Amino acid sequence: MPIKRFLDETFFDSWTPESAYILGLLMADGTLTTNPRGSRYVEFLSTDRELVDLFRSLLKSNHKISLKKRPPNKKWKPTYRIQVGNKYMLSRLSNIGLSQKSCVPRMSKRYYRDFVRGFFDGDGCVISSTYYSMERNKRRPYLQVVLTSKYRKFLQQLHSGLEKQANLQGGSLYKGSRAYRLRYSQRDVLKLEPFLYKGVKKRLRLQRKYKIFQKADHSFENKDVSKWGRSSIG
Repeated sequence: MPIKRFLDETFFDSWTPESAYILGLLMADGTLTTNPRGSRYVEFLSTDRELVDLFRSLLKSNHKISLKKRPPNKKWKPTYRIQVGNKYMLSRLSNIGLSQKSCVPRMSKRYYRDFVRGFFDGDGCVISSTYYSMERNKRRPYLQVVLTSKYRKFLQQLHSGLEKQANLQGGSLYKGSRAYRLRYSQRDVLKLEPFLYKGVKKRLRLQRKYKIFQKADHSFENKDVSKWGRSSIG
């Protein structure tokens, strides 16, 4: 006998930190899809199992989580997948903008940082490293955040929103080999950390990326960031 699937179909009816965060994840790694039989569903893929588990938990779903089949390749991480079908919820997601993914959805600024954090956890990376400075003859800390999207317009709107709400003053937008990338460095990244994480529930953040921010805070502690240069939007 088939297992009856269920979920909270009204999850995206109102803005909450949870719905904004999950929408950010979907804008990064979610797709509205129609299968060969004509059935529509939203598919969420991630190499981070904790994000797929959170998606299912918040939507109060019992849908199956599976591993996506890929050709053998040692460089590919296991990819987890969940597919959810519900006409009402799919209509809501389509109206919000998930069917296009080319624009940042309109929402109260109260939930904007939750949306950005969700998108960052899906399609962003934070790099904390060091480089050798010829001028100072020593290694110096290096910090960068990169957000990736197929749509230049989406990243332009994201850049504008972060400038207003997180007081970021730089940002470099460029075309990568497969997608557009919005890159922030040094002091803008240090501003992003409290904007994304201050007072946030532990479950609404990807732990491995959060830990890199925390480690970077110690590396840059007491550094004079006012002397660092700015990048600009392109």
